Amino acid sequence: MPVELCLPKAASDLFVYMINNLHLLAVNPLASLHRYNDLMERCLASGNFEAHYIRGVQRVFSQNNTERGLPHLHNS
Repeated sequence: MPVELCLPKAASDLFVYMINNLHLLAVNPLASLHRYNDLMERCLASGNFEAHYIRGVQRVFSQNNTERGLPHLHNS
């Protein structure tokens, strides 16, 4: 089976987003502030720890919103 046919099925599985490695975005969390929004939302919805860390850092340090950022950092 071609890879193109498998990708949509795999991309709809939340487990894929839960174990997705976001190390490159975690090193520079502000890089994903205006990019990778769909990926970040799917990873957050699946409970990806790195996604929660990235979102927490964005909220606390970029948007000065500790009330919305600290729960994400707690989940990470």
